[in-house]
Amino acid sequence: MKKIRFILLTCLILFVLTVSAFATAKITYSIVKVNNDGLYKIAAVAENAGGKYTAFKSDVTFNLSIFRPANKNTGALIDVAANVNTKAPIKVTNYYDDVDDETVTASMPQNPFWNVNGNTCELTVEQGMIGGHEVGTGLMMMEMYFKFAEGKSASDVTASDFIVDYVKYSDLVTGEETYRLATGTNTLDVKNDTYETTLSMSDASCLQGETFDIVFTLTNNPGINNLSFALNYDSLMFTLESISGGTLFSDSEIASPVEPFEFSSSSNKTGDGTVAVFTFSVRDDCPAVSYDFELFYVSASGTLDESYEIVPQGCTVEVSENPALAFASTRASARSTTYKKRAAIRFMAKSSQYNEFDDFGFLLSRVDTLENNGFTELTHDAKVGGTNLYIEAFCVDDSHNRIYSEDTDGARTFSMLASNIPADKTDVVFIARPFATFGTKTVYGVAKSGSYDSLSTT
Repeated sequence: MKKIRFILLTCLILFVLTVSAFATAKITYSIVKVNNDGLYKIAAVAENAGGKYTAFKSDVTFNLSIFRPANKNTGALIDVAANVNTKAPIKVTNYYDDVDDETVTASMPQNPFWNVNGNTCELTVEQGMIGGHEVGTGLMMMEMYFKFAEGKSASDVTASDFIVDYVKYSDLVTGEETYRLATGTNTLDVKNDTYETTLSMSDASCLQGETFDIVFTLTNNPGINNLSFALNYDSLMFTLESISGGTLFSDSEIASPVEPFEFSSSSNKTGDGTVAVFTFSVRDDCPAVSYDFELFYVSASGTLDESYEIVPQGCTVEVSENPALAFASTRASARSTTYKKRAAIRFMAKSSQYNEFDDFGFLLSRVDTLENNGFTELTHDAKVGGTNLYIEAFCVDDSHNRIYSEDTDGARTFSMLASNIPADKTDVVFIARPFATFGTKTVYGVAKSGSYDSLSTT
């Protein structure tokens, strides 16, 4: 008795597992080229390994200004607005039965329904098959034949030009599954491949050591509430600093700011727009070349748990040499000399970038003044109560035509003279630092210090 119970239990488990395995029906709508005379079709193909199809109903809305229904045999255009019962553009399931050596075709219990309003056409097709037929990895449920309107092609089709409103698929094994049923859950997986949904990244350019933005844009958006993806880029040279929301997802809807990045909302996000803006920084020593940023593991779903295939488009980031960094790190130096006869200290700086910066000059201060006020370096921030602790001297104006000396290597040496030092100040240590401005950015060269008494006589 126990053995019989075990066998029955095993059979029951296998039946449950078999039913669960069968409940994987998916309907895919896609555009297929028929011939070279401009005839195309939208094919609805079912996949359901182990399933046995018995009935199918499709309700779609499409744009007549792009899709022009045509006779499936002759290719002649058909005015569906004038003849709302025509079958000529429609073909339903047929297959070859090896056992009976005959072609079996599904029957339509009623004619296709074409509801035309301007350029909007709602098409309803319903069909059934007695006894059912094994679906396998691909069985055509329905085909609508058409020609593209003049000047139109598949690239013109957007998410709003072909919409799957409702699908019913009945299986002899698992029962009935539906998509976008007015009531109840979404039990059928439907893919609309008549258009291409794209997640793209904007190209960017930047200077070494600076930041740049990459904008993520979703086009042909079918209506999603979840989106996730990962990025492939040179993380040794680039650092992700921040993420901000776009027109589709707000800052509060950034579910994961680290990989895999995820954006989630309780409602569908419809229409095209920006998903987010990623801000990156680039290292100072990053080689000045082009870098590829790539998207992968892109997935999206809607509020009815639909899944969509998103085509990823990466971007290129062009990194250029930063003249400001070159000035600050390698091409500027300063030295000081004294002039006994004039009680003066001269500070000099050399640069070969005289055609790149907007302004060039020196800051001059006293070391003890800076130290007493808590400053460890001389910059434009050395102020107390808004009063500068330095004297600013410009060596170059907007035309770069101030006095300088030309070196044989093409660099120019600029100088500043701190003269007429009072006798009681000759032992004071002065400090000078060259600076240059590049647009709105100010960078500094090497600071040099010296006093009248401690420097050699020139």
